[in-house]
Amino acid sequence: MRKNRVDFIQLYKRYNWILMFLFLILSIIDFRFGIMALLCIIPAFGMAMLNGNRKFCTIWCPRGNFLIRILKNWYKDLKTPALFRSKVFKNILFIVMFSMFIKALIDTDGNLHKIGFVFFRFIFTSTIISIILGLLYKPRTWCQICPLGQGSQITGNISHKIKEVYDKGS
Repeated sequence: MRKNRVDFIQLYKRYNWILMFLFLILSIIDFRFGIMALLCIIPAFGMAMLNGNRKFCTIWCPRGNFLIRILKNWYKDLKTPALFRSKVFKNILFIVMFSMFIKALIDTDGNLHKIGFVFFRFIFTSTIISIILGLLYKPRTWCQICPLGQGSQITGNISHKIKEVYDKGS
């Protein structure tokens, strides 16, 4: 069974970048496809709650693989700025982007087309930024500051602390 799981993970890692490409194309055709972004958002937070880490980012994130596939021969390999490794910067970016995202969702009044557009706009914009950063530094530079990854990290840390408190109390 373990071998089948490893084979599936390797197969998924090899081709999951196509999911990112499909998401962008389908969302341009009809913004309601933007809601498919939840297929990455929910598992990222779920895995962080269960495992206390960002394993989703390493193995399952289609954007990370997409960036590696499209930028592997084009990046400048400059040193990533220390700012991008700063927890303060990551937390500020997370708070700003998450606040903008929530505000945009509230403004949709439940309209499915508008909700899909909110997801699409955030994924598309951050993909453009991630490609620029990937060309300047390394393909997965965006992954260091990704708000979803930072949110997952925060969720994982909180979940881990809750488990520790619960385990001490038992």
